[in-house]
Amino acid sequence: MDSILNILNCIQYYNGAITAIATFFIALFTVFLFCLSKQQSKQTKILQRAYISAVPHGVTSFRSDRLAIGHVGFENVGHLPATDVRWFIKMEMSDDRNFVPSDGNDGDFSEPGNIPPGSEMKQDCRVKFSDPEIKSFLNSDTRFIYVWGKLTYHDGFADGRWTKFCHRYEQRGWIRKTPKDFPKYAAGPAILNEGMRYHERGNDAGPRQGRHSRWYLLALWRGRARD
Repeated sequence: MDSILNILNCIQYYNGAITAIATFFIALFTVFLFCLSKQQSKQTKILQRAYISAVPHGVTSFRSDRLAIGHVGFENVGHLPATDVRWFIKMEMSDDRNFVPSDGNDGDFSEPGNIPPGSEMKQDCRVKFSDPEIKSFLNSDTRFIYVWGKLTYHDGFADGRWTKFCHRYEQRGWIRKTPKDFPKYAAGPAILNEGMRYHERGNDAGPRQGRHSRWYLLALWRGRARD
């Protein structure tokens, strides 16, 4: 009986300390659950959000009016609809192997649209090339047609997502007759994707997560940063 009383007296004496320790561990466990929930929420966003890639579909219609059409498909490979989708596409012939595409101006972008998950929205850019330009392209291995642009969208969780693309076409993909699987309005010669390469510049997506954190900057300095 005395031993039980001693234990009760001891508990009563250290009641404040025991309460403080218990409160500390409860708070610590609460913080752990919060961090775990936040991490799970972040992973859910990464797995479920909309992702848009720019798919090359060739250059067609070198017709008598010298109008060329550069085709690009915007494909949502994510699991949520991409909303407020705005884009621009440009095309240029150049002999600059180190061509640097521009980001465009606000006036270059289209009206907003939506792309459901698993869907592709095909768009194009139309440019007239002169006879000397077309001839120089066909007779040179160092003359290129660049189809490039940028797309911005809301990914289902946050705004400010963007995709940049730059497709470089070379004359080795040239054919004299447009295939049947090309768009029905295409006519005449075309450049197939066999003559296309993803250019070293202008292909990117963002924004990147944690870019301004000290850990990211340290990893970048060490050459180990990954998005």
